[in-house]
Amino acid sequence: ISFGTAITYSGGTAPTAIQENFRWDKMEFGYPGSGADLTSLDFFGIPLQFDFIDSAGTILETATFYSSTATLLSTLYNLSSSTMGTAFMPNGAFDPSTFYRVLGPGTIASNNGSAAPYPSFSGYLAALATAGTSFTVTGTAGVGAPAPIPNAVTYTYSGSFASDNANGFILTLTGTTSGYPYGSIPIAQARRPLRPCRPI
Repeated sequence: ISFGTAITYSGGTAPTAIQENFRWDKMEFGYPGSGADLTSLDFFGIPLQFDFIDSAGTILETATFYSSTATLLSTLYNLSSSTMGTAFMPNGAFDPSTFYRVLGPGTIASNNGSAAPYPSFSGYLAALATAGTSFTVTGTAGVGAPAPIPNAVTYTYSGSFASDNANGFILTLTGTTSGYPYGSIPIAQARRPLRPCRPI
């Protein structure tokens, strides 16, 4: 989705957050039949709303940035107002009238090896590890997967955080599924030691 200039693919390569100097944003479509979502992890460029509608015209679910551009940019900027300006393209300054997009932490980290200017998760993760916090995640995956894969796979996982005593953290997960979620591999093949995650 773009303003002013059409999005083009050159040599089979999609436009990137760094190279293009016009306003655009993305939606990510799943195939086959698994819906779509707004892809805002890489950058934010345009407020978008995506409605999932059945054959009768009923809205089943909505994914949205339901706010004005100025409000969303202000919210992002206020995450860390002393440093957040460097995430704004093209001029590295908070100005809702001239920005192309706001770069996400993944994009900034891949370009200069740092997740700044976004606030670090290290304090939050350290608090979880100190408190011995545990949690349970349940849900359904695989909706819309082609046969013979089950159309809906339920799962339940329990997990906990712990410090690895080397400035990182260990996440331990145990759980069950009613099958294999679409696109995944059997748990026996996937069972490998988890690498400790370092704070951002």
